[in-house]
Amino acid sequence: MKSFEQQVKDLLDSFSVPYIDQGNNYDLPDLTVQLSVGQVHIELKEKRQTYRSAKWPLIAPEEHSFIIDEFTVRKMMIQSPNVVLIARDNTSKKYYLADIYSLVFMPRNRFNRRMESIAGDIVHIKGKWCLDFRNFVEYNTLPDVFRSIKEYILHIPTTKENGVDCWHPFPNETLEIAGDLRTLEQRKHDVQATR
Repeated sequence: MKSFEQQVKDLLDSFSVPYIDQGNNYDLPDLTVQLSVGQVHIELKEKRQTYRSAKWPLIAPEEHSFIIDEFTVRKMMIQSPNVVLIARDNTSKKYYLADIYSLVFMPRNRFNRRMESIAGDIVHIKGKWCLDFRNFVEYNTLPDVFRSIKEYILHIPTTKENGVDCWHPFPNETLEIAGDLRTLEQRKHDVQATR
Protein backbone atom coordinates (compact mmCIF):
# COMPACT_ATOMS: atom_id res chain seq x y z
CA MET A 1 0.00 0.00 0.00
CA LYS A 2 1.25 3.47 -0.90
CA SER A 3 2.18 5.68 2.06
CA PHE A 4 -0.56 8.09 3.03
CA GLU A 5 1.72 11.09 2.56
CA GLN A 6 2.56 9.97 -0.97
CA GLN A 7 -1.12 9.32 -1.74
CA VAL A 8 -2.00 12.89 -0.74
CA LYS A 9 0.90 14.39 -2.71
CA ASP A 10 -0.07 12.35 -5.78
CA LEU A 11 -3.64 13.64 -5.52
CA LEU A 12 -2.46 17.25 -5.21
CA ASP A 13 -0.08 16.78 -8.16
CA SER A 14 -2.87 15.31 -10.29
CA PHE A 15 -4.87 18.54 -9.84
CA SER A 16 -1.78 20.80 -10.10
CA VAL A 17 -2.38 22.10 -6.57
CA PRO A 18 0.76 23.81 -5.22
CA TYR A 19 2.07 22.62 -1.86
CA ILE A 20 5.16 22.72 0.31
CA ASP A 21 6.30 19.38 1.72
CA GLN A 22 7.37 19.87 5.33
CA GLY A 23 7.35 16.20 6.27
CA ASN A 24 10.96 16.31 7.47
CA ASN A 25 10.41 19.36 9.68
CA TYR A 26 9.18 18.26 13.09
CA ASP A 27 8.07 21.79 14.01
CA LEU A 28 5.52 22.20 11.20
CA PRO A 29 2.53 20.27 9.86
CA ASP A 30 3.36 17.87 7.02
CA LEU A 31 2.06 20.01 4.15
CA THR A 32 1.19 23.61 3.41
CA VAL A 33 -1.28 23.60 0.54
CA GLN A 34 -2.37 26.54 -1.59
CA LEU A 35 -6.00 25.83 -2.45
CA SER A 36 -8.03 28.10 -4.70
CA VAL A 37 -9.79 29.43 -1.60
CA GLY A 38 -6.69 30.00 0.52
CA GLN A 39 -3.77 28.38 2.26
CA VAL A 40 -4.18 25.44 4.64
CA HIS A 41 -1.70 23.49 6.73
CA ILE A 42 -2.30 19.75 6.84
CA GLU A 43 -1.09 17.14 9.28
CA LEU A 44 -1.32 13.58 7.94
CA LYS A 45 -1.71 10.55 10.20
CA GLU A 46 -2.46 6.86 9.71
CA LYS A 47 -4.01 4.15 11.80
CA ARG A 48 -1.96 1.26 10.46
CA GLN A 49 -3.25 -1.60 12.61
CA THR A 50 -5.73 -2.48 15.31
CA TYR A 51 -4.88 -1.56 18.90
CA ARG A 52 -4.69 -4.12 21.68
CA SER A 53 -7.07 -2.75 24.30
CA ALA A 54 -5.07 -4.36 27.11
CA LYS A 55 -2.11 -2.11 26.21
CA TRP A 56 -3.87 1.21 25.50
CA PRO A 57 -6.38 3.38 27.43
CA LEU A 58 -8.88 3.44 24.58
CA ILE A 59 -11.62 6.08 24.67
CA ALA A 60 -14.00 4.07 22.47
CA PRO A 61 -14.38 0.60 21.01
CA GLU A 62 -11.17 -0.30 19.17
CA GLU A 63 -12.59 0.18 15.68
CA HIS A 64 -13.32 3.83 16.52
CA SER A 65 -10.14 4.56 18.51
CA PHE A 66 -7.23 6.53 17.06
CA ILE A 67 -3.94 7.37 18.83
CA ILE A 68 -1.78 10.37 17.97
CA ASP A 69 1.12 12.22 19.57
CA GLU A 70 0.20 15.23 21.67
CA PHE A 71 3.10 16.99 19.95
CA THR A 72 1.13 16.73 16.68
CA VAL A 73 -1.62 18.89 18.16
CA ARG A 74 0.86 21.37 19.61
CA LYS A 75 2.49 22.02 16.24
CA MET A 76 -0.93 22.32 14.61
CA MET A 77 -2.02 24.94 17.15
CA ILE A 78 0.79 27.25 16.02
CA GLN A 79 -0.81 27.38 12.55
CA SER A 80 -4.36 27.83 13.84
CA PRO A 81 -6.98 28.30 12.53
CA ASN A 82 -5.91 27.33 8.98
CA VAL A 83 -4.89 23.81 9.93
CA VAL A 84 -6.53 20.39 9.74
CA LEU A 85 -5.66 16.78 10.47
CA ILE A 86 -6.45 14.11 7.90
CA ALA A 87 -6.26 10.49 9.03
CA ARG A 88 -6.32 7.37 6.90
CA ASP A 89 -7.59 4.31 8.72
CA ASN A 90 -5.96 1.37 6.99
CA THR A 91 -8.10 -1.05 8.99
CA SER A 92 -11.40 0.33 7.65
CA LYS A 93 -10.21 1.97 4.39
CA LYS A 94 -11.83 5.25 5.51
CA TYR A 95 -10.55 8.82 5.79
CA TYR A 96 -11.21 11.18 8.67
CA LEU A 97 -10.96 14.96 8.95
CA ALA A 98 -10.74 17.19 12.02
CA ASP A 99 -10.18 20.93 12.05
CA ILE A 100 -8.05 22.36 14.84
CA TYR A 101 -11.05 23.51 16.89
CA SER A 102 -12.69 20.10 16.88
CA LEU A 103 -9.39 18.37 17.60
CA VAL A 104 -8.64 20.54 20.63
CA PHE A 105 -12.13 20.32 22.14
CA MET A 106 -13.10 16.72 21.42
CA PRO A 107 -13.03 14.24 24.32
CA ARG A 108 -9.79 12.29 24.64
CA ASN A 109 -7.72 10.07 26.85
CA ARG A 110 -4.26 11.53 27.47
CA PHE A 111 -1.38 9.34 28.54
CA ASN A 112 2.39 9.00 28.33
CA ARG A 113 4.23 6.23 26.53
CA ARG A 114 7.74 5.12 27.37
CA MET A 115 10.10 5.29 24.40
CA GLU A 116 13.60 3.82 24.17
CA SER A 117 16.23 6.26 22.94
CA ILE A 118 18.13 5.70 19.70
CA ALA A 119 21.14 4.64 21.78
CA GLY A 120 18.88 2.18 23.58
CA ASP A 121 19.94 3.20 27.06
CA ILE A 122 17.56 5.99 28.05
CA VAL A 123 13.80 5.86 28.34
CA HIS A 124 11.92 8.94 27.15
CA ILE A 125 8.29 9.80 27.70
CA LYS A 126 6.04 10.77 24.79
CA GLY A 127 2.58 12.29 25.26
CA LYS A 128 -0.26 10.54 23.44
CA TRP A 129 -3.95 11.20 22.82
CA CYS A 130 -6.51 8.50 22.20
CA LEU A 131 -9.38 9.96 20.16
CA ASP A 132 -12.67 8.63 18.84
CA PHE A 133 -13.01 8.62 15.04
CA ARG A 134 -16.76 9.20 15.50
CA ASN A 135 -15.85 12.76 16.54
CA PHE A 136 -14.16 13.37 13.16
CA VAL A 137 -15.91 13.73 9.81
CA GLU A 138 -15.72 10.42 7.92
CA TYR A 139 -15.12 10.07 4.15
CA ASN A 140 -14.83 7.23 1.69
CA THR A 141 -12.48 9.06 -0.69
CA LEU A 142 -9.60 11.48 -0.36
CA PRO A 143 -10.99 13.97 -2.93
CA ASP A 144 -14.10 14.29 -0.75
CA VAL A 145 -11.86 15.26 2.19
CA PHE A 146 -10.30 18.08 0.16
CA ARG A 147 -13.71 19.40 -0.89
CA SER A 148 -14.58 19.71 2.80
CA ILE A 149 -11.26 21.41 3.58
CA LYS A 150 -12.12 24.07 0.98
CA GLU A 151 -15.44 24.67 2.73
CA TYR A 152 -13.68 24.93 6.09
CA ILE A 153 -11.22 27.53 4.76
CA LEU A 154 -14.10 29.56 3.30
CA HIS A 155 -15.97 29.48 6.61
CA ILE A 156 -13.36 29.36 9.35
CA PRO A 157 -15.28 29.83 12.58
CA THR A 158 -14.54 32.81 14.78
CA THR A 159 -14.14 32.37 18.51
CA LYS A 160 -17.74 33.44 19.27
CA GLU A 161 -19.44 32.18 16.10
CA ASN A 162 -21.17 29.36 17.93
CA GLY A 163 -21.76 31.36 21.10
CA VAL A 164 -19.82 30.95 24.31
CA ASP A 165 -21.21 27.57 25.29
CA CYS A 166 -19.09 24.43 24.88
CA TRP A 167 -17.96 23.78 21.32
CA HIS A 168 -20.55 21.59 19.60
CA PRO A 169 -21.25 18.39 21.54
CA PHE A 170 -19.53 15.40 20.03
CA PRO A 171 -21.37 12.15 19.27
CA ASN A 172 -19.99 10.32 22.30
CA GLU A 173 -20.33 13.25 24.70
CA THR A 174 -23.11 14.47 26.96
CA LEU A 175 -22.81 18.04 28.14
CA GLU A 176 -24.48 18.76 31.45
CA ILE A 177 -25.65 22.07 32.85
CA ALA A 178 -23.82 22.62 36.15
CA GLY A 179 -23.42 25.27 38.83
CA ASP A 180 -25.89 27.85 40.03
CA LEU A 181 -27.53 30.28 37.62
CA ARG A 182 -25.21 33.26 37.21
CA THR A 183 -27.43 36.34 37.49
CA LEU A 184 -26.96 39.52 35.50
CA GLU A 185 -26.19 41.38 38.72
CA GLN A 186 -23.41 38.89 39.58
CA ARG A 187 -21.99 39.17 36.08
CA LYS A 188 -21.94 43.00 36.29
CA HIS A 189 -20.16 42.77 39.65
CA ASP A 190 -17.54 40.41 38.15
CA VAL A 191 -16.88 42.81 35.26
CA GLN A 192 -16.52 45.81 37.59
CA ALA A 193 -14.21 43.90 39.93
CA THR A 194 -11.87 42.76 37.14
CA ARG A 195 -11.71 45.84 34.89
